[in-house]
Amino acid sequence: MIFVALAIVIFVPVVLIDRNSEVLAGLASLVLFAVATAAFVAYAALEGGRRGQTIGKRLMGIRVIDYGTGAPIGIGRAILRGIIRQLGGIPLYLGWLWMLWDPERQGWHDKVANDLVVPISAYPISAVQR
Repeated sequence: MIFVALAIVIFVPVVLIDRNSEVLAGLASLVLFAVATAAFVAYAALEGGRRGQTIGKRLMGIRVIDYGTGAPIGIGRAILRGIIRQLGGIPLYLGWLWMLWDPERQGWHDKVANDLVVPISAYPISAVQR
């Protein structure tokens, strides 16, 4: 939703300034792409950080941990997780729905990144990870 509002804020002035300017439209596209990429990496940094939580996960009382060690997954795996999460919606949302019948309750993005989403009450953030 934020990206739609951002696209309107960037593209409407470009159209009003010069309807035939491919250079301005290209520049606006580049700015929008840069902002979207920065937002994606910032989200991954939160998810892959020491707490393993985005703002929404913190509100829900859940976090992302490594499947084998219980440690944070790191930004690289969080970026991979985010990419697969987006791709998992393409084939009839199968990547997202997979967790409904998977014994580990993992979606495709969790399987690829080798992580679990767990309740913070059962897997608290230790003093070492803070």
